[in-house]
Amino acid sequence: MLAPGVVRLRHSLGENWRGEPAVFFRVTLSEALASRVLRHENVGWDISEKIRQEIEPEEEWGVYPYFSYRSESEQAVIQDKAWA
Repeated sequence: MLAPGVVRLRHSLGENWRGEPAVFFRVTLSEALASRVLRHENVGWDISEKIRQEIEPEEEWGVYPYFSYRSESEQAVIQDKAWA
């Protein structure tokens, strides 16, 4: 659904800053798509909307979704296991 621009999608459940149930999506982008984000195109919003429509986290899980984005090259440098 999100290919080829989205290389990896991970999530974890937890609480937001107000202590409310939340799902945190970690989206790893291809370099080509990440460069569009840097040019301030609405790519991030488009991806988050597709995920919201497909998964319906608020309706199905009762949690509010949060999205973080990172390029493949950023992940290669940071090597965060939560994003792997």
